[in-house]
Amino acid sequence: MNKMRTDPYYLALGSFFKKLREKNGWTYEEVAKPLGRSRGWYYDIEKGRNAVRVGDASKLCYLFGVTLNEMQAYIDGQLDNIEEFTE
Repeated sequence: MNKMRTDPYYLALGSFFKKLREKNGWTYEEVAKPLGRSRGWYYDIEKGRNAVRVGDASKLCYLFGVTLNEMQAYIDGQLDNIEEFTE
C-alpha cells in the first residue's frame, strides 16, 4: 500500500525523473516497462509518493542516460531551494 509522502526528498526525486521523462517525450509506461514495473509504480515516484530503492534509482538513471551523482546533485539543489524559503 502506497502512503502519501510529503518528504521534500521524495518530491525532488520525482521532479527529477519527471523532467527527464518529459524531455524524452516518454509515457509512464515507456519508463516503467523496461524495469518490469507498472505505470502506477512509476507515476507514484513522480508524485513523490513512493520511496525508490537504490537499485531502481540506478536503473532509472541508466534508462535516462544520467548518473546517480547527477540525480543527487539535482535533489540537493532542490532541497537547498526549499530550505531558503523555510528558514
